Amino acid sequence: MKCGKLIILLSIAILPLIAPTAHANDYLEIATDDWPPYEYEENGKVVGFSTEIMEAVLKDMNVNISTLKVYPWARAEYMASEGLVDIIYSAAKSDKRMECCHFPDEHLINSPNVLFIRKEDLGKLKFNSFNDLKGHSVGIVRDYSYTKEFMDYLKNENIVTDIAFDDTSNFKKLMAKRIDYIPADLGNSIGIIKKLNLTGKVHAFLGKPIKTDGLYIMFSKKRIKKSFVDKFSAHLTKFKKTEAYNKIYKKYFGSALRKK
Repeated sequence: MKCGKLIILLSIAILPLIAPTAHANDYLEIATDDWPPYEYEENGKVVGFSTEIMEAVLKDMNVNISTLKVYPWARAEYMASEGLVDIIYSAAKSDKRMECCHFPDEHLINSPNVLFIRKEDLGKLKFNSFNDLKGHSVGIVRDYSYTKEFMDYLKNENIVTDIAFDDTSNFKKLMAKRIDYIPADLGNSIGIIKKLNLTGKVHAFLGKPIKTDGLYIMFSKKRIKKSFVDKFSAHLTKFKKTEAYNKIYKKYFGSALRKK
């Protein structure tokens, strides 16, 4: 009986420690994945477009980062949903994610998600509508947020799908002719194509994006108050109007993407 009361008292005592409390001067635990040019490791440090933007905004808010580590995306997302980290990035909005994480009103950047094919198949393969996917295979990445319409079409029409752990694997499968189409973020794809020496070997249907969503920072509802997220959003909106933001944008994208 005493033991039970002790456990209850201890539980009450530690509640303030595990409730959402993030505010200025806190030390945030952050997770992300390897997704250049938005976030990736270089010389033992996590860098990238989204990383630099996030760090600049948090610095402006006088908020510190205690840990910033790279994980497979599915694991990072699980950690945020379970309250094991405060923040993960870069992510598109989805109903599932919004159940466990706060999204700021302001996104980091807009980048279209488009379909890629092998350049040699241009003319044989096309994309004017989802019906052009019939009879062909599509590579997708596990736990990525595609549109409901796209995923429903793949399922309802029994389109052959191949699931990968990341976009780089999908581009390798595409060039190995294991799949015919892959949907991928344009900004990330630019870096992958360059890294794999695929320039001139793949074709993107830029005129028919599957979606053009903003990429956001996600804040775990189990650890972060909505008021903090709103404050972050306001600071991000202000920062995006500065020359510092433009400099970071040009560093990673040049004129490859149109900033919004």
